[in-house]
Amino acid sequence: LRERGLGITRYFWSKAAAPSSPAPEGSIASPFVMVPLPDGVYLKPVTLRGRAASGGTWDSLSELQRVIPATTERPVLEPTISPDGRKISYVCNGDLYCYFVAEGQTRRLTQDAEKGLVNGLAEYVAQEEMDRRTGHWWSPCSTKLAFAQYDVRHIPSYRIRHHLGAAGGAGAEEEHEYPFVGKENARVRVGVVPVESPEGRVWTDISAGGRDGGGTWEEYVPRVGWFPDGRLYAQLQDRRQQTLQLVQFDAETGKRKTLVEEKTSVWHNLNNCFRPLSKYVAGDGTSLRGGFLWASERDGYRHLYLYTRDGTCLGQVTSGDWMVDSLDGIDESQGLLYFSGTVDSEIERHLYCASLSNCEGGGRKVRRVTKEPGMHHVILDPSFRHFVDIHDSPSQPPQITFCSLSDGEPVCMIHKGVVPTADDRLQRLGATPPELVTVKSQDGATLHGAIYRPDPEVYGPGPYKTLVSVYGGPHVQTVSRSWILTVDMRAQLFRAKGYLVFKLDNRGSSRRGLRFEGAVQHR
Repeated sequence: LRERGLGITRYFWSKAAAPSSPAPEGSIASPFVMVPLPDGVYLKPVTLRGRAASGGTWDSLSELQRVIPATTERPVLEPTISPDGRKISYVCNGDLYCYFVAEGQTRRLTQDAEKGLVNGLAEYVAQEEMDRRTGHWWSPCSTKLAFAQYDVRHIPSYRIRHHLGAAGGAGAEEEHEYPFVGKENARVRVGVVPVESPEGRVWTDISAGGRDGGGTWEEYVPRVGWFPDGRLYAQLQDRRQQTLQLVQFDAETGKRKTLVEEKTSVWHNLNNCFRPLSKYVAGDGTSLRGGFLWASERDGYRHLYLYTRDGTCLGQVTSGDWMVDSLDGIDESQGLLYFSGTVDSEIERHLYCASLSNCEGGGRKVRRVTKEPGMHHVILDPSFRHFVDIHDSPSQPPQITFCSLSDGEPVCMIHKGVVPTADDRLQRLGATPPELVTVKSQDGATLHGAIYRPDPEVYGPGPYKTLVSVYGGPHVQTVSRSWILTVDMRAQLFRAKGYLVFKLDNRGSSRRGLRFEGAVQHR
């Protein structure tokens, strides 16, 4: 993982209080904030004054307390609070540990780590290419931990030399077991360990990676988690990434059952739209507790599908020649889901609302919530009354607004998007938003572009020396109605020097559907 900050770079709230029973002196027995720092994990107890979080204030009960020490030789990685707020799991030197908050005691959960064999962390491919940053997951009841174990002992070490000058010294070189293209990947398996009795560890029948996939078809384990009712699930992919399965496991035996299988001749774009359901009741009175929402590109665009507990598909909730970017929330009591997508334009991103009953047919209507043109990234409040909207456009720096979820109207401004007066880089370059254009390819496909034109008062009417910028794809969109286009300093610098810069999203770019993106396959 890339560390890009010093000091406090992240913190976590406990979702519940530690036990109210008498606790040892100096221990934590109230809701707390966890702060991971280089020298260990710190907790800060807090209390709520007032009837509700929305009408009260949080008060600090003490200073930060270091409860899990860390050193260079014994670093503490990926500390995670259990759902009941009573435990903190973490990884140290390749083994998984559990810290009991009220008791102030630590228990080692795995014992087999060695160089190249690691428990509880994500391997390189999962982190770098599949957006899985974590390697262990608490069960809803807080009594078990599912964890990934990866083995890279069969992968040759690759030495990286840092250019530190002639002196060199400690840290001048480092070695990594790096899986090169076409060679063996890390071998990954998933286990379940009870935190009160670690000797009861159970291995699931996942055996991913290695030259032959360890005897099974799967090569990658991009997602792992728990259903609210305590079933463990995982998503599995083959090496070509053309088969994707959602499977569930018996946490006592490790045996798997396939719930969903997707196959494609292109590739499967991984996403984070999978959501288990806990209380939704369909229009006919059928309870879908234990069911789930699943995102698929089986019709050419990423859309949402509703499934029962046993993996039966009830139907498509969203459809059309546009795609779902993210699933932002599900209001099960009202039967509504909120998602961000490209319904109105593939170069914009908006928040929409749809009914879960769309899977029964009847038009699959969606309602747009956000209003201003551009890109919107949202966070919904748990009561589904409001949302935080982070909005930007070519003429609008990112700004943060607190909005009503029912109609999208702003309630108050949290942060006004302005360019700081002390930052004159755009002014010195005479930067202005580029012109957004569309062009037709020879086969009739519409391609989006952005043109940065030199100042005609300085360089005349043209023609100009021209630079064409193409990423190529997949998984990237460079042209969108966003502030990032305006602050593309390289493009603005060349424009200021008299070049015309033309950015183009060719076939292969993202957010246009799998057929458009898959045009670059094998090319």
